[in-house]
Amino acid sequence: MIRRNFLSAISSFVLFGGICKMAKYDVENVVVLTCDVPTKTNRIYSRELVERSILNCDELGVIGGRFDCITHLKDVSHRVLNLRLDGNDLVCDIKFLDTPNGIILKNTPKEDVIYRPAGIGYGRVDENGINVIDESYKMIAIDAHFAKE
Repeated sequence: MIRRNFLSAISSFVLFGGICKMAKYDVENVVVLTCDVPTKTNRIYSRELVERSILNCDELGVIGGRFDCITHLKDVSHRVLNLRLDGNDLVCDIKFLDTPNGIILKNTPKEDVIYRPAGIGYGRVDENGINVIDESYKMIAIDAHFAKE
């Protein structure tokens, strides 16, 4: 909890030597994934797994993929706020940060960006070729991806 509060304070007030303007959200009610339904990458995340993962998810996100499970401040583009379940949908609000990647994200048309969970863990492939994510999964963050990726 201390780490989360510390990261929240950094991302809210001082990042890369600049003051972040605290306005409302830049993008509201973003559907990150739907529980118990295959994603575009043929993965199924159970509702119970997602409920547990929300508690430990980092507020800071990056553009594109990650090479490890660490959020590097030089790559940060946005803040994920109000991460919650709305029915079976994992939903959040996004606040762009005044960082180099945040400016890129802010200047990209909203319809060209999708937000996906970044995580580590294992799953099993069922008889239909669907990767069912198991209890070892840890959601690290919600990252932005360009829709063409």
